[in-house]
Amino acid sequence: MLVTGALDPKMLSLQEQMREHGMYPSCFDVKTSQLMLFGMLLMDLSDAAIMHGIAARKAGASWEEMQAVVSLCFLFRGLSAANRGAEVLANICDRESKATS
Repeated sequence: MLVTGALDPKMLSLQEQMREHGMYPSCFDVKTSQLMLFGMLLMDLSDAAIMHGIAARKAGASWEEMQAVVSLCFLFRGLSAANRGAEVLANICDRESKATS
C-alpha cells in the first residue's frame, strides 16, 4: 500500500517537524506533554489516548498521575471518559506486565 511518505516524502517530513515542534515545547518536559496529550485525547474518547498514555508512562508518569488525568477528564467529559480512562489504564498496565514477564 502506498502511503504519504512514499508518495510525498517532503510532506511527511514537514508534518513530522510540525508534530515535534507542537508536541514538545521547551516549556514542558516530555512527561508533562504526554500527560496533557493523554488527557486531551481521552476527552475525545480517541483510541490514540492509549499511545500517549504509554508514552507518558515511558516518560516517567506514575499511576497516580495517570489516574489524576482520568479524574480531570471525568469532571469535564463525564462518566464515558472515566470508563474509557479505566479501560485505557488497564490496557497499559496489562501491556507493561506482559513486557516485563
